[in-house]
Amino acid sequence: MVLAYISCNLYEKLIVNGLIVIFFVSVSSLIRLKEEGRSIFRKIIRGVIIGLLTISTMILSLEFESGNIFDARTVILSLAGLFYGPIPTGVAWAMALVFRIFKGTTGLLPGLLTITSASLIGLFWPLVEKRFLKNRYLNFLLLGLVVHIVSVLLFLISGVDSSYFSFVLPVFLIIFPLTTLVAGVIADNNAIYYRKSQEANEQKILLKYSIDATPHMEIYALDENLNYLLFNNFHRQQIKRYYNKDIAIGDYYLDNISHPRMKERLKKSFNQALLGKIKVQNSEVEVKKGKYLEEHFTPMFDKNGKVIGISVFSSDITEFKNREQAIFELSYLDPLTNIYNRRYFEEQVKKLIEDQYHLFSIITFDVNGLKLINDTFGHHYGDELLIKVANNLKNFFSEKDIVCRVGGDEYYIILPGQNYQKATLLLKRAKYEIEKEKIKGINISISGGVVTKTIKNSLEMAFQEAENLMYRNKLSEAKSHKSNFVKVLKDEVDKKRTIDVNHSDLVKALALKLALKLNLSKTEQNEIALIGEFCDIGKVGISKELLLKETALTAEEYEKIKTHPEIAFKILSVTEDYYPISYDVLSHHERYDGTGYPRGLKGEEIPFKARLISVCDAYIAMTTLRPYRKTKTKREALAEMRTNSGTQFDPLMVNEFIKMMEEE
Repeated sequence: MVLAYISCNLYEKLIVNGLIVIFFVSVSSLIRLKEEGRSIFRKIIRGVIIGLLTISTMILSLEFESGNIFDARTVILSLAGLFYGPIPTGVAWAMALVFRIFKGTTGLLPGLLTITSASLIGLFWPLVEKRFLKNRYLNFLLLGLVVHIVSVLLFLISGVDSSYFSFVLPVFLIIFPLTTLVAGVIADNNAIYYRKSQEANEQKILLKYSIDATPHMEIYALDENLNYLLFNNFHRQQIKRYYNKDIAIGDYYLDNISHPRMKERLKKSFNQALLGKIKVQNSEVEVKKGKYLEEHFTPMFDKNGKVIGISVFSSDITEFKNREQAIFELSYLDPLTNIYNRRYFEEQVKKLIEDQYHLFSIITFDVNGLKLINDTFGHHYGDELLIKVANNLKNFFSEKDIVCRVGGDEYYIILPGQNYQKATLLLKRAKYEIEKEKIKGINISISGGVVTKTIKNSLEMAFQEAENLMYRNKLSEAKSHKSNFVKVLKDEVDKKRTIDVNHSDLVKALALKLALKLNLSKTEQNEIALIGEFCDIGKVGISKELLLKETALTAEEYEKIKTHPEIAFKILSVTEDYYPISYDVLSHHERYDGTGYPRGLKGEEIPFKARLISVCDAYIAMTTLRPYRKTKTKREALAEMRTNSGTQFDPLMVNEFIKMMEEE
């Protein structure tokens, strides 16, 4: 009886179910894909449509006498999960569940399970598809097999009579997977077609808005015969403005151009593009002097690689060209000295080298003592030094010579056509003139070298020789310059004193007496004499008004005064003659209890000679006239030193000093 029932209805029901599935995938482009729908309401509507199609297969299902139902719902729900996402699939799943429960019959549980499993497998299948399956045919076939193998297993687990499976297994394991494959491919093709049509529409809209959204760029396309394919509003306006012509699609472009030189230039550019070459050019417009255009001529190809036309983008770059010219000029000038910079120097040298028979020389100058000026007086005076050197070089050399600042304190002068002997003579004369100049009373010092490029030597070798010469000169000249610099600074400090003008001499003399009493060596005595002489050299960086202030110092002013040991250290430490005493000068205001400055050294941490100078400096300060307090007598000064023994001063040094003073 069962066999007779099945034989009469099986193919009829399968055909109907298959038609419903085909109808489902055929309208897939109408109900659209999950990627395109952002509205929840639209997704629900899609789910309702899918649910109705699923119910249709269940109404027209293959139903056995036992009440078990078999249909193509699993095909629709799995594809819905794959193509439409969770919301439409969830709606369709819920509708199918409700309908199956409403219909009842004995196969209810496996029916509900197959509805759920097909939906879930479809939803999660993209994870498998993305990682393992690149072939779409294999992908859809495997999806159909997995969904329907799971369905068969669910029927078995749920206790469905296995006698039915001899009839339905071919349907579930062959027909339905193949149906899934065919339906999936159709749906996928619909998806691809839909996306491409959407992209094409979007591109048309984008192209329309893009070419008209550029109010300062002409955009047009020409076919291989130079007839218009498209153009934007701005191009139409420009043609009307300059040539008083109205253009239309299909017009011959060159009919608009009346200027012969402009027509010839454009024709050459079009021909290059028609040969498959991209052409970019900046041109001054022939019909309007001072107007510049940047034009891009790009060939357009068909799918076979044949040139079928040209696209042209033309923008007005007049303002940009004007700014570029200004920036171009500024980019070659050093902002501080207003002479040429390294970039300009390198480009000019490159041009001269390219002319391999051109003789030229380069003078290299290096300013001595720039760091000393910066550290002592501040960067303002360092800048003044660099500007003064640059101005002197500009005034000394001729207009054909190229004066450049190539580094912090380095200047190069290019001398076209000058040989080594002439360049060397110019170097000596320039050096002589520049070293007459002064900064803060200190003569400027520069070192130099000469490089000459001839046919026989390379520029690199000549430069190396010139730099070696310059640095040899710098070593000898800089040493004497720094020593002279220190002495000039000491004189500057002494000039600031109007009361204790011989303070450093008094400290030096008293320190030497104490050194003799302590039986120090001749070398140590000489160093102590220098420390006494230069201990206040750092005050060159402090204003005369502050040094001679008669009222009490503010906290800020006192902090400024406290910087003079560090300034002195920077000055002395860079000179070979004074480096040995630089740390003693730095430390002569440290206190024995560790509360001094600048480093807060304590006890034996303070250098021995600095402790000695500290005592002598304090005594001279107390017993000579100061603008802010009365002079102490010898007795008062020694009493105060006893009081500060062990706090401000080294106790042993104070004891020896007091003994020495009381013996006088």
